[in-house]
Formats: sequence, structure tokens, C-alpha cells
Amino acid sequence: MRTDRYRDLRHLARLDPDREYHAIYRATMLTEFPWQARLGLNLAFYQTYGIPRVAAILAGTGQITHHTRQRAKATGAVMFTLIEHGFDHPAGRAALRRLNRAHHALPATHNDHLFVLGATLLVPLRWISRYGWRDLTDVEIRAAHRFHTRLGHLMRLRDIPDSYASFGKWFDAYQTVHFAPTPEARQLMRASQRLLEDRVPRPLRPVMRRVGPALLDPPLRTAVGGGPVPRVTELGLHAALRAAALLQRTLRPRVRTISDTGHGLPPEPGDAARKP
Repeated sequence: MRTDRYRDLRHLARLDPDREYHAIYRATMLTEFPWQARLGLNLAFYQTYGIPRVAAILAGTGQITHHTRQRAKATGAVMFTLIEHGFDHPAGRAALRRLNRAHHALPATHNDHLFVLGATLLVPLRWISRYGWRDLTDVEIRAAHRFHTRLGHLMRLRDIPDSYASFGKWFDAYQTVHFAPTPEARQLMRASQRLLEDRVPRPLRPVMRRVGPALLDPPLRTAVGGGPVPRVTELGLHAALRAAALLQRTLRPRVRTISDTGHGLPPEPGDAARKP
């Protein structure tokens, strides 16, 4: 194992998660666990399909079902720009304004919006905890919660759970009460599944079609009509992801930035003079 693999981790351990939460969270998501974070944030967005009220709103706009690629790119651009630049950079302020405009235009409840915030915090970190090349530290978890707490406040959300653990309990309880299968959820998931299939070579698309539902947790799988997944598929996917984590642990890390992936958002005119 390469000893320099833990160099960044030692640096992060010396930072204060209450004051330097953005630097810690940025490193966790973009440097330490780049592909797990990207997949986890995609899975977090799919969580919105499980709430019938939100699924009906999203399906009603037609953006996901008819403009799937553009909507996915725009959503990813906003979140990754915030992670890359934080809330005080001009690009971050522009992304936050776009996020607030999009959310305030939707007739969802306050707790629905809080659930979405919880999904962006919890789903990627839970995925990293399962398939990361190392364990997350308490510093990284506290910084992630602090980052999302500030994001929630800037989105004018209230009653945000005061710790990662308490947010997890609230999130799971909300999912248990509100998740239900709907035609809209199935429609949204089919569109997202087609997009995932388009991103792999054509010969591999049947494999993606079979493996895709195994990426979803059971409550979401039920809500979007994914059906049962063969045990051998689950075991095969788990083994492949663990092997990828082991390979990642043996290699020197490469810093990932927004410029690597085309997710940067240009600042809007006047951003430097405006606050979100």
C-alpha cells in the first residue's frame, strides 16, 4: 500500500470541522472519494422519486422525462459547483440562486425540501461508508453535516437536525412514512435508467439494465417499481464495488476538480457584488 495515500487524511484531521467545513467536505467529495461521491449524489437525487407528491411535481414539469440529460447536467452542475467553490465565491452564489429559484418554484412542503437536503448529505456518505477505500472520519462527517446545515439555512429551511446521526434518524423515518409506489415514480426512474444506459457502451447496456436496480436501496426500489433483485446480482455488484475500492486504495490519489468533469457554472453578471 502506498504510504502517501493517507497524506491528505492526515491534513484533514488537523482542520476544524466547525470553521473549515468547506475545505474538509470539498476534499472528501472531490479528492478522497470522487467516483463514490458522484454516484452517491446521483442516488440521492433519485430519492426524490419516492415521495408521491414530489414525484408528481417532477413528472409534471416534463424536464426529467423529456430533457433527462440536460436536467441531470444542470442539477449536477449546481451541487458540484457549491462543493467546489463554497457559498461565498461568485460561482457558488450563482449556483445557490439557481438552486433557490428551482426549489421555491415547486409546491413541495418544507419537510420535502428538508428530506432532499438530507438525501444530498446522507446518501453519498452512506455509499462512501460502504464502498470507500477507507472509513470516513468523524471530522469528515461533522464537516459534511456543517456544510449541509449552512446550505439549508441559505435555502431558508428550519428545524435542521443538529447532528449527522439525528439527521439520519429523521431521514429514515420520513422515508418510511412517505415513500409509496406511483406511476410518476416509475416514469421518472425509467428516464433516469435510460440515461445511465446511454453512458455505457451498447454491449454493456443489458448488464446495466439488470444491475441498475441493485444500486437502489429497497424502499426506493419498491417506490419506483424496480422489483426484486436476484441475490447473485446483489452479491456480484457488491464484490465489484469492493474490488474497485481495493484498487483505489493501492493507487496514488488524483485530485478531481470541477474543470475535470465540465460541471463548472460561470458566475452571473454582478455576482461579486451580491449576496445569496
